[in-house]
Amino acid sequence: MFGIFSYILKQYNFYKIELHKENIEKLNFPGSYILIIQINKLETFRNWKFYPGVYTYIGSAKNGLSKRLSRHISDKKKLFWHIDYLLSFKTAKILEIYISSLFVEKKLAKIFEKFYRAIPNFGNSDDKKAISHLFLLKKL
Repeated sequence: MFGIFSYILKQYNFYKIELHKENIEKLNFPGSYILIIQINKLETFRNWKFYPGVYTYIGSAKNGLSKRLSRHISDKKKLFWHIDYLLSFKTAKILEIYISSLFVEKKLAKIFEKFYRAIPNFGNSDDKKAISHLFLLKKL
């Protein structure tokens, strides 16, 4: 999947998990994660435009991946983070989730900047060295 993307996953010990709540609840350890998100029609939020395509979002969870990923897959949550708003679009769908026990969120964001189109200032409020933590992998 996406050449360099697969290489990066291997380099940082990421593996794919099933999108079932029962699987996610078992992830009671900290680490980094990558969401693969498809958006099927033009959506806007604040100053951002999200064109139809496949995006990747990079995040981390110091208090356990289960809580963070459960939040991302839930339809019932208070919208707070940028990613909450993106995932609330009716045309947005999480296709895949990859996890790693390594804390490489910031490092991955810098690497992805070199290969994929960054959505500037999205999801990186705690990482001012990165352009973004959301990237367009391919247009639909």
